[in-house]
Amino acid sequence: MAVKKGAYSLEEKREAVAYFNKNEVPKQIEELLNKMFKEKPIDVFGYMGEYFGRRSHAPTISKVSAAEILGSRGFPTFEVRFDCTINGLSKVHGKWFNLMITSQTCTCLAFNFILF
Repeated sequence: MAVKKGAYSLEEKREAVAYFNKNEVPKQIEELLNKMFKEKPIDVFGYMGEYFGRRSHAPTISKVSAAEILGSRGFPTFEVRFDCTINGLSKVHGKWFNLMITSQTCTCLAFNFILF
């Protein structure tokens, strides 16, 4: 939706209304405001974040890629990258993993991974 000299066209306004109604935005905001009025939370914006956070889609992973690299101590290490969609935004997360490789096994020495 492009803004034209600070104003939206009638068609753009109709598209916005249709989009918000399709996603039940007015209904959800009304429900939120009613709950907030009854509960009167101290942290209004934190309350709103929790409220809408419970209604958001779960994060999804769209792509996983890995590459073998040498760590800072010269040992084989690999980096894993996750392309994710979190709260409607595309994000890339990556983490290093250190491996100790024996004859036929692979033992993870450090597997400290937090996606979000």
